[in-house]
Amino acid sequence: MKKYRNIVVEGLPGCGKTSITKHISKSFGLFYFPEHVFPDQLLGSMREKLEDSEEIYLYHWETKSKLQKMLNCGFVSDRNHLTTLAYNYAKSKFKKDARYFNNVFLWYKKVIKNGLLIEPDCYILLNIPPNFCNIRKNRVEGKLLWSKVKMLNCSLEFYSNFEEIIFSNLVRKPLVFRVDATEKLRLVKRRVTNLLEGHV
Repeated sequence: MKKYRNIVVEGLPGCGKTSITKHISKSFGLFYFPEHVFPDQLLGSMREKLEDSEEIYLYHWETKSKLQKMLNCGFVSDRNHLTTLAYNYAKSKFKKDARYFNNVFLWYKKVIKNGLLIEPDCYILLNIPPNFCNIRKNRVEGKLLWSKVKMLNCSLEFYSNFEEIIFSNLVRKPLVFRVDATEKLRLVKRRVTNLLEGHV
């Protein structure tokens, strides 16, 4: 039976990633990686100073992968570089400018080839419809791109078929488990536990 030592939880904002990541960590004894390994305040401050604010996030994902490589144990991570790919895919669609995604995808292919990023054994992708995102985040659609329903729809399009978009050149392709996260959290936890039971 295949064992999953490295797991990443992904999905749209408000889908319950942090809760499910902590649940997997506690249930299966895996090391827990939060979404950001840099403090949020530092990321925000640097983003304001950099001409290309995406640069700090690319460096962040590379740093997170380095830390994960240092571990001699299994881990579960709240998000990874897939988030940046999804965001820029959606941004390219939203702004009708392919350069956003193309630039990040070139970065992804380069760092994967050079061993600077690691792909997990499997992704747990939590699915919710875009209209759930702002409700669960208790916010309204505004200037923030992640709050715009059209942007979220484009992100959902990416998450729906990202294997075909980005994994075509990988020798070892991660498994992807898609989980309906519209139900109560305890039911989602149970579903995820059943998926991973015996594999971790």
